[in-house]
Amino acid sequence: MKKHEETANPNNRISNFVINLRIHSMQVKAAGDLDHFGFNSISGTHTAGAGFSVTVTAYDIFDTVKDDFIGSFSLTESNGGTVSPSSVTISSNGQVTITVSVSKTGTGVTLIASSGGKSETSDPFNVNPGALDHFVIGVPSSDSWFKFWKCHYYGL
Repeated sequence: MKKHEETANPNNRISNFVINLRIHSMQVKAAGDLDHFGFNSISGTHTAGAGFSVTVTAYDIFDTVKDDFIGSFSLTESNGGTVSPSSVTISSNGQVTITVSVSKTGTGVTLIASSGGKSETSDPFNVNPGALDHFVIGVPSSDSWFKFWKCHYYGL
């Protein structure tokens, strides 16, 4: 804000006045290319290896859905595990709903959608271990088996 003070002529009844000038600036940006992605809310708890629904939407700089966006993005997760699918294509309306699964348990896990230097992170969610599927029992080689068990046999 610029302030200007001026003292009037002593013969004038106005002793002084203040003019406040306000200068506004405006930056104009045109809608156009992809600016970022957005995720639907996926908070809560999910199970490792089990699918859950996720919607990813492409937006322009004004947070308007880029309904003309057609393209692919990579999908990763923050916990060091794998996510399936790892590559996703938006083919219409600027958004896609997919079934996602993550491989590693953890708290505060997020998904990351990335394409052409643009990326976005989902809200955090927890991943619990899945139910026990099966046991694997292995038989050691005969030499190590004998050393491990050191069996004693007593006859009557």
